[in-house]
Amino acid sequence: ERLRLMAETKVLALEEALQAERIRREGAEKTQEVQLSDIASLKEALNDCRVSLEQQTQARAQAEARFSGDLADERLARQKEAEQFHSEINFAKMQIETARQAERELREQLKTERAQKDGELSSYRQRANSGADALAVLRLEFAELKGSHAGMVMRCTELQSLLKEPLKQRVRPAPLRPAARTVRNNAAVNRLRK
Repeated sequence: ERLRLMAETKVLALEEALQAERIRREGAEKTQEVQLSDIASLKEALNDCRVSLEQQTQARAQAEARFSGDLADERLARQKEAEQFHSEINFAKMQIETARQAERELREQLKTERAQKDGELSSYRQRANSGADALAVLRLEFAELKGSHAGMVMRCTELQSLLKEPLKQRVRPAPLRPAARTVRNNAAVNRLRK
């Protein structure tokens, strides 16, 4: 009897343990199903993340490539602008130097022309002074010739009146001599003409 009670107690304990194990296993199976579902969701989310990461990586690479291309284009454009600006500066410097050279040449030409004109003006002044001197000498000579002419006219008148007198009463006239001053003035005029 006692053995039977013990066996029944053991059987009851084993049944309870089996029941508890069954409950625990059902809970574990449910937990496993939930975990498997979570794992599937996580795998799907991970896959989505990988796809999104790849898309973002590709987009970032494309953006970096575009940025690098734009940067290279900008650098090339700036280099071309710098070269063009440098060329324009060199051209402006060349134009300035050409203008300075032309100004120097014009100044030299003006200086030469002024010197020539000053020389010509000095020559003209000398000629004018010589002409004025010659004119003064000629006027003086003309006045002397005028006086000589008047004297000759008077002498001719005297001679004509003498011709009308009888031969006995005639006095021999003095020979005509050119004035010494007229000869000197003629020599001075000839020197100026030379």
